[in-house]
Amino acid sequence: MKKIIIGIFLISTTCNLNYAYNSGGKDNRYLTEYRTDKCLYDLLSSIVSSNAGFYRPGKYYYSLEFHLSEGRRSLYIAPEMWDNARTLDYSGFINVGGALFLCTGGFTEDSLFHKTTAVKKVMLKLSETEIGSLQSFNEPSLEGTLNICKGAPIDLSVYTKGKISGYDIKEMQGN
Repeated sequence: MKKIIIGIFLISTTCNLNYAYNSGGKDNRYLTEYRTDKCLYDLLSSIVSSNAGFYRPGKYYYSLEFHLSEGRRSLYIAPEMWDNARTLDYSGFINVGGALFLCTGGFTEDSLFHKTTAVKKVMLKLSETEIGSLQSFNEPSLEGTLNICKGAPIDLSVYTKGKISGYDIKEMQGN
């Protein structure tokens, strides 16, 4: 059964990713592992499986930016290269089948994310340009409002090469 994302959100989402760039400095840090509720984990798992042929975990990670604002939640996900990161502003990670989602924003304040005691050392190298090499996506592979999780709806934008299996964008309910 396909999960349905209700409502298309047509307004272009601009994400403040705290762009960081320099002449190629590296950053080693320890990040705390987080778990997510099943509704969000299923989405992350589908992103990983739908893009396995494009993004190998040893070369890529997924940047996950989460924000809370006025009763709404927003989630932006895009692949990044370990040696071409746009930001170092990550404070946690989610492991989905060996693929890492590095998390930034207000995710620690939301009930969908659960802190564990596990930590992982990650090394990121900042991009030499503000944009980085993967930011050529013109349209999201999945965008809309996710209404299957507890709490406020989640405005969602996922930028990957692969179409996210198991999720459709529809303005009305189906399946």
